[in-house]
Amino acid sequence: MKPTNRLFLFSFVIFLLSLFLNFCNKSVEPIAKNSVLDTTGHNFVWEVDTLPGTVYDISAIDENNVWLVGEFREYNPKTDSFSYNNFGKWDGSNWNLESVEIHGGYKGIVVFDKNDIWLTNGIILHWNGKKWKRYHLWDMKVLSNSDGGVYKVFGLTKNNIFFIGNKGTIVHYNGAFFKKMDSGTSVDLTHIFALDEQNIWVVGDDRGLAGGQSVLLYYNGINWKVKYHYLYNEGPPFDGGPIGAYRGIWADKDSIIMGCGQGYWHESIKTKKGRIERFVFHPIGAQESIFAINRNDIFMVGQFYTLQHFNGVSWKRYIPFVSDYYNFYTGTFVSNDIVFIGGDSFVYRGYR
Repeated sequence: MKPTNRLFLFSFVIFLLSLFLNFCNKSVEPIAKNSVLDTTGHNFVWEVDTLPGTVYDISAIDENNVWLVGEFREYNPKTDSFSYNNFGKWDGSNWNLESVEIHGGYKGIVVFDKNDIWLTNGIILHWNGKKWKRYHLWDMKVLSNSDGGVYKVFGLTKNNIFFIGNKGTIVHYNGAFFKKMDSGTSVDLTHIFALDEQNIWVVGDDRGLAGGQSVLLYYNGINWKVKYHYLYNEGPPFDGGPIGAYRGIWADKDSIIMGCGQGYWHESIKTKKGRIERFVFHPIGAQESIFAINRNDIFMVGQFYTLQHFNGVSWKRYIPFVSDYYNFYTGTFVSNDIVFIGGDSFVYRGYR
């Protein structure tokens, strides 16, 4: 090979390497200027609890007081019958499942304390320490027949709770009254996260069932606005926003982190500029949920045992402990070093 050809080949290899390194740096660097992230540990030790059904949502006070909702079906050979449960509590040693009000499953839960628990499966249920009270929003004239039920809940305080659900439905509870809010969309809403009363984000996605579309909504304390609206078959939003099905949302004072089809969307709250951060590995399945303590301590979970953690510098994928392909749907940090993650037939408890 001629010297000039060798020089060209060497230069081309260096160029490709620089592009790769630049891409890797961009995939993890914080968007907020002058912000350098500390690192947290990837070294979680996992315990797996098998449950007879699907876990849809988890809420916790501490490591000995964790609640979940879902849909569970267990066979009793002594009576040759099945028991159906939809609510459970972890007491530090075991899961205790029970049936609350209905035979179907609940999709959302928020726990303020053991005497103040909210559940939702389209209809809202509240535990006051003595009994469950049902709130049927249609009978109460809060919702009309054209509105959808609410399936997820986020509580800023006991007197400031948001419920989201199908057909773009958002309902706010102020401690005394429920009120429907105008969301500006009819897309099914699936995830919600709030920093405070003036900064709330909601993700919606129809999973391709109504033409294929996703939305990201933002609430500024006064009204809801559609921040991004992505149509599966029509390319990126006109404003250059994220592409791919929107799944999961989390934010801090600097950044918005949202799951999307090609990785995750990372946007600066201050500058309003964002970009898609691609994983250095190909995700096993689509994201279903995001939860975090800080921007250097983020979990993304999803389909086909997608379970991965960001420590401020890098992502780590955890290998599941069972061979069948199931999905993770939810998770929460119970403390800085304890996480509970639920899905099809199991809860993963992670200890760092």
